[in-house]
Amino acid sequence: MAGAEPVKKTVEVDQLNWLARALDIYMMSEHLRPEELIGKLSGLELLAFPEGSVIVQEGSPGRDLFVLFNGNAAVTRAGKPVAQLTPGDLFGEIGFLVGVPRTATVSAGPDCEAFRCEARAFEEILSEHPNLLDSMRTIAKLRMEKLQRPAGGNP
Repeated sequence: MAGAEPVKKTVEVDQLNWLARALDIYMMSEHLRPEELIGKLSGLELLAFPEGSVIVQEGSPGRDLFVLFNGNAAVTRAGKPVAQLTPGDLFGEIGFLVGVPRTATVSAGPDCEAFRCEARAFEEILSEHPNLLDSMRTIAKLRMEKLQRPAGGNP
């Protein structure tokens, strides 16, 4: 299913409200109004992914960010399970922040939908809301530490 294409969906106002709340809660920072997101995230898309399809591939280039909206997604590294993502989880932040190839593969579970935010648009929001950037760096650091632990090591 690696080659299955996502379906682009229309982004509704209630979904933007959800995204604004998810980023606010997830990032533990100042509130971003939905209309602020609409104005700044010109490349924002809501994508429905077929179950089993690859959303991001380990080792591939990519700086766009994703926020899981519906369903779940599996995270693997070198083919081994690393984590399970649920709605509200952000992924792709390591490549975005550090400019390195994708550190893991994320594959869609049933009913998987995710917002894709173009890096250039998200950079503008981060420049105006530095607390978001600080929170993303903390999350990325924790994920990198987890990914670097040997399999079967202590959590």
